[in-house]
Amino acid sequence: MFTGITRGTFPIVALERSPDLLRYTVDLGEEFAAGLEPGASVSIDGVCQTVVRLDSGRIDFDAITETLERTTLGSLAEGTLVSVERSARVGDEIGGHDVSGHVLGTGEILEYRHDGDLCELKIGVDPAWMRFIQT
Repeated sequence: MFTGITRGTFPIVALERSPDLLRYTVDLGEEFAAGLEPGASVSIDGVCQTVVRLDSGRIDFDAITETLERTTLGSLAEGTLVSVERSARVGDEIGGHDVSGHVLGTGEILEYRHDGDLCELKIGVDPAWMRFIQT
């Protein structure tokens, strides 16, 4: 379970692609990674990922083909900064809203408008998803 509030951006420091898998390493730093264990859930750019291996503050994740096809994780590159959120724990402040972090589809940015401090996006989605979206 995630709150939807990112804790910051962190760099991709290693990437290994194979036909059906992307293994990538994010440098969370030792303080932010403290308490993580293999099997823990971490949201990477809004996608729920499972910790595969830890080396100090460097954390390995594996993304399978379906995840790569349905999210932006397929376009990761070394040096890319990703938004990271640790899973919620009992007693944590819930300052956002509960989200599961599981991506079921993608949208397409149809229009982008920037005016001063305001950024407006028009996003197109499959019509079947509109019953879940409030306009």
